[in-house]
Amino acid sequence: MAPDQRYLAHELRDGLLQDLVAVGLLVEAARIAIREGEGTEAERAHADALLARAAATIEGDLAMLRSVIDRLRLAA
Repeated sequence: MAPDQRYLAHELRDGLLQDLVAVGLLVEAARIAIREGEGTEAERAHADALLARAAATIEGDLAMLRSVIDRLRLAA
């Protein structure tokens, strides 16, 4: 495997994939909090915080993915 391919595989496996699993868990936890909660202010705030963390993770992953794509363009 070429160095660029190893780099890409590493970034995708150790960065993007792990973050996407984490985002899935955060979103599911928020869904459970909303579904099982009685809608108290604390429960809504907890669900909102989980979804905010998921959104922030997605934003970071998008930036990382853009960086990887830019590096691949430069290498081509």
